[in-house]
Amino acid sequence: MQTKPLLSVIINTTGTKLDSLRKLLQSLAEQSFHNFEVIIACETNKDAIHALCREYEFRCKVIQTGFWNRCRTANVAVKIAGGIYVALLEDDLVLSKSWLENMVKTLMKLSDSSIACVYSSVVNVLGSESLAYAVHRKLLKKLISYVNMLRIHSSIRRKCINVFSLAFICRKDVLFKAGLFDPVPEEPIVGEDHDLSIRINKLGYRIVTVKDATAYHYSRHYSQRINFIVKREFSLWEKLTANEVYMFAKHIDIFGVAILMHVSFKILFEPLNIVFRIKLKPYELLKVFLCTLKGAITGLIRGILVSSR
Repeated sequence: MQTKPLLSVIINTTGTKLDSLRKLLQSLAEQSFHNFEVIIACETNKDAIHALCREYEFRCKVIQTGFWNRCRTANVAVKIAGGIYVALLEDDLVLSKSWLENMVKTLMKLSDSSIACVYSSVVNVLGSESLAYAVHRKLLKKLISYVNMLRIHSSIRRKCINVFSLAFICRKDVLFKAGLFDPVPEEPIVGEDHDLSIRINKLGYRIVTVKDATAYHYSRHYSQRINFIVKREFSLWEKLTANEVYMFAKHIDIFGVAILMHVSFKILFEPLNIVFRIKLKPYELLKVFLCTLKGAITGLIRGILVSSR
């Protein structure tokens, strides 16, 4: 009879990026830690992913939900996970060879029962997407840094709340106590990892970083998001904006006025940020502004309503 693994590694993927998935699976095969199972939670392409899994010796399950919703799909995977600990990974990561070992070892060695999750540094292999890195004038760099202080991320740092991206390991029981990922928003979804980690903090648990573990990220998320505007899919940009603001506005009880500052940033400066990256005609810029405005206000209202329940 096969014993249960200590760790379940969940890879959340649409199933369309097999080359990226292969690189991640290869990095898992090269890990110095071996007591784990892999669960690939996909929306499509199950047979091809099964074939890919058979190339490796670790235990591998593939579930295809067809939800086309990363939160609901990840939740299904967590529910069937056999491990005491659960790692959640994006499909465009490559892990350092001792990533699992150092992460699990740190989590198991910590005697403080309030520590529920660990996360690692993530290196953006393709470079930073911050506008501050793209400009060369010192005055402009300084101005951008001040404007960025309006974003909710500044308040998160000031309050010393640790949040993770999708390269972390948590106790499975704590993920359930926190309610897993929010299943309500429809794609395009952003900020679901921050929302979950804030809810874990609210329960009184702590999230710590592991300095000896590194994940390498091979995508440009912001470029993918503004691709909606490149394709003139303004309604999807509006929905993306609404979902991002919603994920933070749910926590207005701890962030207060910082939520309104973040909304102001989205409405006033996000369109300008896009203009620096994409050539837009005046009427297209107006469309971006109006969609950003509507999305931000919609997300704010939805989040506040959820927080008041």
